[in-house]
Amino acid sequence: MKKILYSIAILFSGLNAGASHLNSELLLDVHGQTLFTVSLDNRFYSHPDFRYHILDIGPGNHFLQVQTGNYYFPHHQILFSGWIQIPAASRIKARIVRFGRYHVQEITPLYIAAPVVYVQPVPLPAPPPCHMAMSDYDFDMLRNSIESKSFESTRMQIVRQVLSNRFVTARQVMELMNLMWFESSKLELAKFAFNRTVDKENYFRVNDRFSFESSIRDLDDYIRNMG
Repeated sequence: MKKILYSIAILFSGLNAGASHLNSELLLDVHGQTLFTVSLDNRFYSHPDFRYHILDIGPGNHFLQVQTGNYYFPHHQILFSGWIQIPAASRIKARIVRFGRYHVQEITPLYIAAPVVYVQPVPLPAPPPCHMAMSDYDFDMLRNSIESKSFESTRMQIVRQVLSNRFVTARQVMELMNLMWFESSKLELAKFAFNRTVDKENYFRVNDRFSFESSIRDLDDYIRNMG
């Protein structure tokens, strides 16, 4: 039984805590700087004052009565008697004006919501394209086609045509260079094939197919200038 009562108490305390965030405040005075007393929902504030600050008012309709003097004083004048609307979580500044009217002068939120900051998502960079080198079967077909040609210029033309759309490995470049007779053609092929090679980290191996060190330096300069 104690556990049940304790759970109920916890539940109501949680509800009250949640509801307190919706409660409002009323700052009330009357026209002409008159001493007055207040009754709000039969809750009496009997000490006469020029201004009342009433806390913890739940949102909704409330019955307000304002009169001069003291409730317990026989001679008093009712300045206002009627229902008023209290918004949630606000500070209401109001005045009883002439002819017994309740006039709201200002409503200020008690809790200002934190601004919502929208962060523009930064698109991730597209992954670098993953190229596949020519298969061994396709490369054998290319090599056979080149070997069937008698002129080196024709052989270079075939290499350019195929590598314009296909990719190779450094090892395959070395084998293509072996199909060229002249040093100049080997250098031209090595330069053209560099950007079509999938494993550029192994490209240093093509240097073994040159007969002159000047060709190695020429290729190195070409690759450096490209970067």
